[in-house]
Amino acid sequence: MEARNRNLENWYGKISRGEIKLPRFQRYEAWDWRRICSLMNTITKNLPLGITLVLEVGEKEQFVSRYLSTAPEKSGKVLEQLLEG
Repeated sequence: MEARNRNLENWYGKISRGEIKLPRFQRYEAWDWRRICSLMNTITKNLPLGITLVLEVGEKEQFVSRYLSTAPEKSGKVLEQLLEG
């Protein structure tokens, strides 16, 4: 296991290219507008966000995955699955 820092541009790029997906067993997004606004406030103030657990996929996905609800559906190779965030 390894800790890494990623900027938002990197996250958005990977998501928009279809490189990061959710494993199918992961629950659907359940954030209300209050939580979303709080997250955006944290980002705009450049405060730390906490921990996100990401599984590197390798050659073959170990879990069937799905796109994040707002991500464009791209046929790119999935490099990572978002397990917790």
